[in-house]
Amino acid sequence: MRALVFGATSGIGLACAKALSKDYEVIGVGRDISKVSDDNIEFIECDLTDRKALRKLLNSVSCPDVIVLSQGCAYYGLHENISSDACEEMVLTDLLSPIEITNHYLSYMKQRKSGHIIFISSVTADSVNPHGACYGACKAGIRSFAKSIFEEVRKTDVKVSLISPDLTDTDLYRNAGFGVDKELVLKPEDVSEAVLFAVNKPSNVDVFDIVIRPMRNAIKK
Repeated sequence: MRALVFGATSGIGLACAKALSKDYEVIGVGRDISKVSDDNIEFIECDLTDRKALRKLLNSVSCPDVIVLSQGCAYYGLHENISSDACEEMVLTDLLSPIEITNHYLSYMKQRKSGHIIFISSVTADSVNPHGACYGACKAGIRSFAKSIFEEVRKTDVKVSLISPDLTDTDLYRNAGFGVDKELVLKPEDVSEAVLFAVNKPSNVDVFDIVIRPMRNAIKK
């Protein structure tokens, strides 16, 4: 069995790739693979904001059994202070690339009547997001998209899962004016455990909506 993990060079994506590599042949996709290495994972470099590069990648990788869409990009601040380039990067990375990847592989999964697409969203998808309006909108879009795809494919034996973590100790906040208390927030491995929980369910069970929160969390200004 094969798993294709996006955003696999750091954070949640890397944790998911490592967790799945125990039972799957894993291909991990990331923007910069120069600083990551794992004998159990085949890493492929691709900038998901480059749509031609993404399409080339998709055409070169046959349909896997599991897809984990954990790519993420975020810029924070008052919306009028967020550049149009930053907004475009978030939309392309967080919203459009998961939609395009799903579009490419879904028909193959439906034809063979198997496959599992896992969307890594965020609790921000259901929240008001001052200082993160564009990012929150992208995650809300992914939540809506995943819910619709779940209903479209549930009678074809293709599974769809939506996993929404709260604050997690990743590089997502590198473009923010705040940090997180690493002792209180989620670890990437907490999210990868939820992925394993979803993929290891019996064929007649689809765990669709998982929300993961720390008991406490703290933002450092």
